[in-house]
Amino acid sequence: MGKTAIILGASGLTGQHLLTALIADKNYDSIKLFSRKKTENKSSKVTEIVGNLLTLENFKEDFTADEVFVCIGTTAKKTPDKTMYKNIDFGIPAVAAKLAKENHIPTFIVVSAMGANAKSSIFYNKTKGEMEQAVLSENIPHTYILRPSIIGGNRNENRPMEKIGMAIFKLLQPLMVGKLKKYRLIEAENIAKTMMYLANEKPEIQIIESDKIQELALLPAINKLQTKNMELIDKLNWRYAAKAMNGEKVPQEKIDNIIEAARLAPTSSGLQPFEIMVITDDKIKEEIKAVAWNQSVVTDCSHLLVFAAWDTYTAERINKMFDLTNDIRDKKNEGWENYRQQLLSTYPQKDAEENFIHASKQAYIAFGVAIVAAAFEQVDTTPMEGFDPAAVDKILGLREKGLRSAVLLPVGYRNADKDWLVNLTKVRKSKEDLVTLIE
Repeated sequence: MGKTAIILGASGLTGQHLLTALIADKNYDSIKLFSRKKTENKSSKVTEIVGNLLTLENFKEDFTADEVFVCIGTTAKKTPDKTMYKNIDFGIPAVAAKLAKENHIPTFIVVSAMGANAKSSIFYNKTKGEMEQAVLSENIPHTYILRPSIIGGNRNENRPMEKIGMAIFKLLQPLMVGKLKKYRLIEAENIAKTMMYLANEKPEIQIIESDKIQELALLPAINKLQTKNMELIDKLNWRYAAKAMNGEKVPQEKIDNIIEAARLAPTSSGLQPFEIMVITDDKIKEEIKAVAWNQSVVTDCSHLLVFAAWDTYTAERINKMFDLTNDIRDKKNEGWENYRQQLLSTYPQKDAEENFIHASKQAYIAFGVAIVAAAFEQVDTTPMEGFDPAAVDKILGLREKGLRSAVLLPVGYRNADKDWLVNLTKVRKSKEDLVTLIE
């Protein structure tokens, strides 16, 4: 059963971003919007409760949820009457907190403002400060008050002077360091992200200043990246050079992903001077096994990949890749064309063996990427240089295609019962022995 959220102020800049995020979040099944007019949102998750928010206490029966998000607020220009201003900026959040407490809603998150202080002589700051006090006095278990600086983002309203001021303020951003950092402009989207973070993580903090809002907004992305990094390391620790495979077929989707990763690998000048032969024919695999020290993985694998490099660089091959780039990007670049001429005046004149060695290095880059991609797919591989390249070239007719075999990669699933290497500890140099830091 997913969560239910209440939003007050979903039509505002921050509220719009929050609503979009909640709709996209699989943890939420229902979102209740309390507003004075319909937003016409079409999501099946959204229920709109329309009425006068100045009498929010009349909606107590509908005011049930797991979390309340309050993004409501006005401006002196929109609401010049101070009594009405206070009824909105103080009254609505305060009543919402009271209803949340009465209806046992455990999480209450409200957007206040930088400088909020109930003792301030400035009406705006004083109103926000009094609102904060009213909210905190309800002692809701997970109460969070956000104090953003100037809020940036694309508003539906036309505010030409504000846009000019915002542009100037953005230019000053790099100068706001140290204690001034909290005065930096903050995007409404990041306020919404922080509200989501607080609702899901529930940290031990109540008042969140603007610089902290920015920091918390980035945490989910940072945590996701760190998780991905850990996943990569875990996969690399899991993989090894399988010495025996069980013959089980790898699903085509996984093979496609592995090959696609190799296709996307970087190469010198983007020339991709190699091709990948994907072999499933048992007869051909038997022939290759005979010239590959009779290693069983050649025939017991699901797919045998042969990375075959160009035998040399030619003007035709170089031009073909440059023309492909121009076609895909639909334009010619003078610097790119000058670089084409530089390569044409260099590579074709070199010795063919030197060119093949260079092309093989590019094939090895893709080969390494394919191994990592296979690990992500929980598929085993066996990097192989132990074979007779000339014999493999003859079996596959590579020389007639201007190619030479560089390295083999059997792809499949380990046979743990017959593989002596499967349970042995992975051995690698220590970081200290491998890496030299030159500063």
